[in-house]
Amino acid sequence: MSKAAVETFKFALYLSIPVVATVVYSDPDTMGKIQDHFRYIEYPSEGQRPPDGSEIKDTKTYKIVKSRVDRERAEEGERRLREVREQ
Repeated sequence: MSKAAVETFKFALYLSIPVVATVVYSDPDTMGKIQDHFRYIEYPSEGQRPPDGSEIKDTKTYKIVKSRVDRERAEEGERRLREVREQ
């Protein structure tokens, strides 16, 4: 094969690949098939939704945690007050 024939073949290949790719990927059905075939992210089916704010405040656990946090804040305030009085 002569050098001119090889260069002609390479030039034709360089031109035809983008043209063929454009024609193939511009079809919406083809793009849908490609996207279905290469699924990078699989989302799980939707399960039970977490409770919203009003439902959380009605639960027993929320009330226990809230009372514990309130108690810790009160103790922290008393500790700071004692430190200020000691100075």
